Amino acid sequence: DFFDSARRYQKARAAGEAIQPDLRYEAMIPVLEGKMPLMITAAREREIREALDFAAREKLRIVLAGVRRPGKALEEIARRNIPVVLGTTFVTPLEEDDPYDEPFTLPAQLHKAGVKFCFASFGVQFARNLPYQAAQAVPFGLPYNEALKSVTLNAAEIWGIDGEYGSIEKGKHADLIVTDGDPLEIRTQVRMMFIKGAPVDLESKHTRLYKRYMARP
Repeated sequence: DFFDSARRYQKARAAGEAIQPDLRYEAMIPVLEGKMPLMITAAREREIREALDFAAREKLRIVLAGVRRPGKALEEIARRNIPVVLGTTFVTPLEEDDPYDEPFTLPAQLHKAGVKFCFASFGVQFARNLPYQAAQAVPFGLPYNEALKSVTLNAAEIWGIDGEYGSIEKGKHADLIVTDGDPLEIRTQVRMMFIKGAPVDLESKHTRLYKRYMARP
């Protein structure tokens, strides 16, 4: 119903009719025009197929989020070139009889099928674990370079901002980190960070507490 209303609003606006501006429908116009993707959360195969059918019916560009058990729908995801945003790999399988490594092997399955994907934390509480989500998939078949891209360039490409972000290239924003080791390793420390070329102070509540208690006699 909401999409139907948004399309009526879009047509009335395009026809130059005198209509009351509605910010909800204004925000939908780039989605309806195919300029902006719609993110749909779908974990299991049935939900995924419903999302794919909805996108085809409404003629939308979509991004699937939270995929866990794509099943045979994986082939259609790849064929239709639909990107996927994965959640954490640090979870148990959805079903009792699923393989224990189901969350760890899914990224490699997507890569093998030719599906572009990235990782997300879907919240700030565990955002610090984002690189380790990607790292967990490496021993289970995901190439290291693809794991690194899944938390950098792939995310930028999925959201259409790779012209400015996602990789170290001339003309892009200089959002950089300097580490003392592999950025996907949990033991690695970030020593320097730059946002658009400007250095960022890495001091936080956590570092202040660390210094305070390390200095105790």
